[in-house]
Amino acid sequence: MEAEQRGKLAGARGQGRRAAGATWALGLAASCVVAGACTSSDGGKDHADARGTRDGGADLKSARADAGGGVQRDARPPADLGSDGPVLPAGWSAGRSMASVRAQHTATLLSDGTILVAGGVGTGSDALASAERYDPRTDTWQAAGTMTTGHVFHEAVRLLDGRVLIVGGCANTWGNCTYVGAELFDPSQPAATAFTATGAMPKLRRSHRATLLDNGEVLVTGGYDNLGSHLTINLYNPQTNSWRSPLGALSVARHLATVTKLGDGRVLIGGGADGSKVHDTLEVYDPATGQATTLTAKLGHARFKHSATRLSDGRVLFVGGLCDVATDCFVPTSEIFDPATGGVSSAGSPASAVLNHQATLLADGRVLVSGGHGGPWGDAVSLFTLGPPAGWTTGPDLVPGRVLHTATAIGSRVIVIGGEHHYEELATTAIYVP
Repeated sequence: MEAEQRGKLAGARGQGRRAAGATWALGLAASCVVAGACTSSDGGKDHADARGTRDGGADLKSARADAGGGVQRDARPPADLGSDGPVLPAGWSAGRSMASVRAQHTATLLSDGTILVAGGVGTGSDALASAERYDPRTDTWQAAGTMTTGHVFHEAVRLLDGRVLIVGGCANTWGNCTYVGAELFDPSQPAATAFTATGAMPKLRRSHRATLLDNGEVLVTGGYDNLGSHLTINLYNPQTNSWRSPLGALSVARHLATVTKLGDGRVLIGGGADGSKVHDTLEVYDPATGQATTLTAKLGHARFKHSATRLSDGRVLFVGGLCDVATDCFVPTSEIFDPATGGVSSAGSPASAVLNHQATLLADGRVLVSGGHGGPWGDAVSLFTLGPPAGWTTGPDLVPGRVLHTATAIGSRVIVIGGEHHYEELATTAIYVP
C-alpha cells in the first residue's frame, strides 16, 4: 500500500515552536481545514502502519545534534541514579543511542524492567533482524540476539511467562512484501539462542494488531497482504505453541486500526482502512464468545494511523490519524469512548494534527502525545488531562523530532526510541520526565 512506503513527510507542518506549558486552540491554515480535517498539498506518504502543564521542559539537555539530525550523549556513566534511572530534570533529556539506526521497530517492556527493541527498518531495503535491550536504570544498551528473519510492519507482545511473541510483518521494505511468520524471544536465554521460530501463522499479514488477552492467548486482528486487507482473527496459545482461528471475524477488513484491551478483558477495535475506505466504526471482541460485535456508536471522524490509549478511568482516548487513503487528510481532533455507556464524545484537539505518533499513558494519568507526521518534523508534544478541567496543553518540543518511533512508560518516565527524522532513521533515545 502506498500509505506505508518509506520516507515522505505528509502534511500540515506547524508554524514555529510552541511554548512549553501553554494552552492553545488548534490553528490550521484556512486552505487546510475541511469539516474538521486537514488536507495537505504535500503529496508524500509515510511508511507505516494526561495532567496539567509543566513549564520549562528542556530540549534534550546536555545533547548535541549530529550531522544526521540525531542526538548523542556524553558516554560517561550517570553520576546519580534514582528509582527510575539517572536523575534528570523535567522535560526531555538525551539517553544513550542504540547500536543501529531503526524506525518502525517494536519496543516491549520486559519483566525485569528492560526494553526489548526488535526489527524495523535501517538504512537498507531489508528489514532488520537484530534486537537490542535497553536498561533505563543505567541508561545502557546491549545486544539481544538476532531474529530468525527480519521484521518490519510487525507486532510484539509480552506473554504472561515473560517471553515475547514477534508477530508477522515483512522481511523487506521496498517492492512486494516478503511475508514472515512468528517467533519467540526468551529473555532467560543468552543472546545467541534467545530467538526461536514458533508455530506457523494461519494467515501471514502486515500492519495488523496483536493483543495479550487475560487468558494468556494473543489475539491477532486485521492487517493486509498482497490480496488486500483482512477481517480475519487468529489466536496464539503459548502453552501449546499453536494457532487457531475462532468462528468470528471482524465486521469489516481493517489495517492500521487500533486495538485496545478494556478493563473487563474485552478488546476494542477502532478505525483502520480497507484499501479504499477509512472506517469510523467500532467493534468489541469478546474472548468468552470468540465473536466481534459492531457497536452502535461511531467515531466522530473516520481515522487510521491514529492512536488509542486506555485512560486511568477505563475510557479510551483516540487521537489523530488520516481520514482518507488517497490524500493527506489529517484528523486534528481527539475523542473518547466510554465502555460503561457505549458512547463516544469529543475530547478537543492536540497541538498538531498528527499521525504515526505515539500516545503514552503517564503514571499521573495524563497522556503524552509525542512526535508524528504533522508537527514540524515530528517535534510536537501534547498532553491530555482528564481534569477537571479536562483538555489539552502543549509540552516541550521533542528534539530531534521523529516519526515511526516507540514510546514506553517506565515508572514516571517515558522512553522514546529511534524513529525517523528528515527521512533519516535514528539510533537516538530521548527520556521524558514530567
